Amino acid sequence: MKVLLMVAADGTKYPAVIVFKGAKKTGVLSANVMKLNIPENVIVKSNQKGWWTNDFDAAYLEEAFPVNDKQVSQILLCDHCKAHVSQNSVDFLKERGVQQLLIPKGKTGDKQPLDVGVNGPFIAIMRRMYHEWMENRTALTKSGYLKKRSRQGFVNFVSQA
Repeated sequence: MKVLLMVAADGTKYPAVIVFKGAKKTGVLSANVMKLNIPENVIVKSNQKGWWTNDFDAAYLEEAFPVNDKQVSQILLCDHCKAHVSQNSVDFLKERGVQQLLIPKGKTGDKQPLDVGVNGPFIAIMRRMYHEWMENRTALTKSGYLKKRSRQGFVNFVSQA
């Protein structure tokens, strides 16, 4: 499972995208999972491995960077995820007049503003909510083990964080 966060320089937050691991053969989420109550600030996707893919990247970039009629300079800071550096993504961004800057490998934790100013606090909030949930959970599986957090619960965590 992956969560993608994106924030514009003016502070505009884009919806968080959660990529769940889907069915082994199709990558599609079950009908029960698609019944999740998904808030407006979250998008849920799935594939076989729960990874961010070229197709997801293309669709997200299309929404995030509409045709730039105003000739405003736009810059996108990215890590070296294969989808971000694919030729399709590079070509699309160039076509839209968006300059893509790649953070050096292994340096995203201290050089990428999102990791320092957005992802870090997001992870801290998620961690706090998870620990609060862990302290209060009592539901057991049929085998007597504590039940894990549901996908709906995870979606709610992401939305609140």
